[in-house]
Amino acid sequence: AMLVTNREKLLLAESRLLEYAQKIGQSTDTNKDNNTYTMTVMDTEIPSSVLPLKKSYQQGKEDTEEKLFIHSALVIRNEKKSKGDAEDTTTSSSTPLVLLHGYMNGALYFYKNLAGLAGYFTTVHSLDMLGCGLSSGPDFRMLKDRSVQTTESFFVESLEAWRSQNNIEKMVLAGHSMGGYMAIAYSEKYPNRVEKLVLLSPAGIQELNEDKYKSFLSSMSWTRRGVLKVVQSIYDYGVTPGALFRSVSEARGRSWVE
Repeated sequence: AMLVTNREKLLLAESRLLEYAQKIGQSTDTNKDNNTYTMTVMDTEIPSSVLPLKKSYQQGKEDTEEKLFIHSALVIRNEKKSKGDAEDTTTSSSTPLVLLHGYMNGALYFYKNLAGLAGYFTTVHSLDMLGCGLSSGPDFRMLKDRSVQTTESFFVESLEAWRSQNNIEKMVLAGHSMGGYMAIAYSEKYPNRVEKLVLLSPAGIQELNEDKYKSFLSSMSWTRRGVLKVVQSIYDYGVTPGALFRSVSEARGRSWVE
């Protein structure tokens, strides 16, 4: 029941943000009597077989493959004009724009930008990446290992499956923070599917230098090393910053924002 309640809260928050996005579009639209774009949401099915899962999990799902889905906001620019409309001199791209959000965020992070971007792209997709927002949340313990490569593959292959399901030949791929990280990883794997890559304050993870890490640990006090070990153990158990924030009550979270 709690999961249903949380999903309903997310749906309500999404509907309100979409309303705000449309109001922002209307306030900046020079032709308020003519709808220049259509804004909606959609779900795209993603087969679990594209993900780097443990063999034991895949074998148990051979007969009935689990169907996952990626949720997204979709903005389509309406090219038809009413008689007497002023000539639109804005240059727009027929290649769709795909937006990837950052850590602990979702598709409507870009709600203030959607209508404006529709003036430059005929189609704009803003995704809840798999495991985030209103997209499916598969159990990450089912991944075949805990390596960086496997984690990247989880997001990259699910994005590629989403692209294929929506028959998008090429896209302008834009990512913010962690979304920028995944946009780079996707572009490295599927360069022919990316017309342009846009990075908005992208995040990255430097390759671990074992010697520097050992030197860093040796420079710490025994107490700090102990605290770091505890934090690492908690994180390995699955308690992430996102999980901690999700455990905060709605009242407490609202008080922080207000």
